[in-house]
Amino acid sequence: MARNLILVTGMPRSGTTVIGERLLGARSIELYEPMNLQVGDLSIKHQFTLPGEDGLDDAGLDRFVKRLRNGVLFGKYPPKHSPRHPLFNRTRRTMLRTLLDRRAETVIWKDPFAVFIAPKLPERGVPVVVTVRDPLASAASFQRMNWSFDTDAFQKRLRQIGFETEPFPSPKGDVREESASAARLWALTHRYLLDQIDRQIPLALIGIEGNLSAPEKVAQRLKEATGITPQLTEAATQSTDTSEPLPEQAHIKNRSAESVTKYWKKILTEDEASYVRELTDDLYARIQPRLALD
Repeated sequence: MARNLILVTGMPRSGTTVIGERLLGARSIELYEPMNLQVGDLSIKHQFTLPGEDGLDDAGLDRFVKRLRNGVLFGKYPPKHSPRHPLFNRTRRTMLRTLLDRRAETVIWKDPFAVFIAPKLPERGVPVVVTVRDPLASAASFQRMNWSFDTDAFQKRLRQIGFETEPFPSPKGDVREESASAARLWALTHRYLLDQIDRQIPLALIGIEGNLSAPEKVAQRLKEATGITPQLTEAATQSTDTSEPLPEQAHIKNRSAESVTKYWKKILTEDEASYVRELTDDLYARIQPRLALD
């Protein structure tokens, strides 16, 4: 019998790992970023594969989903000088466990790089949870990690699948490429998702800030979307000294709510914050009602 498959996705640095871990339990198993260009499945040739790319037309996507359910995946070796272990990185470990551990009834597929194929999955019996984070916090996280992304090339790929996008305005003043790149990617990702939601695609949006302030309500929304009772968690309300820089690593345990939601003020310049707001304010305002927990 084929296992259930649930996708937890969203823009990178938006809380997909936190929400994915809430859904893990005795009868579920994690599958971590099989669409990651560096360490994911060998079929993946793009960071943020779009529908139709990498063999993922309708028939190809059916085959890929079947492989994900069964753990039939072929992981890449990370590039030279990558901090990921070539054999025991999290993606490869979870791929192997998904293949071998047949006791689990559900595969929790945690993967921000699947966000643009996510709207194609509900019709294939895959519930989709999309995490959303304040764009200012996302930009600060990209800056902290020294990440950037070629959004000009990505816009060309989006146009090739019929999703029209306008060129972004050039930033003015003290704006670094990492934060500008994050703002553009945030805008493209959420514009695309809102377009799909407007087409009545059932995507469950979860605000990562809401997971901190009202974890019980988020648990109820997750259960409604996936059928799984999430693990209990406590909101991180303790005080934290945000004057100290965070380490340059993706996942940091036991961060306070203040650090998660307000740390951007220590990272972004005034010009960067203005540029992020210019690109994302209207979209974020449209998304806010969908994140409400009352």
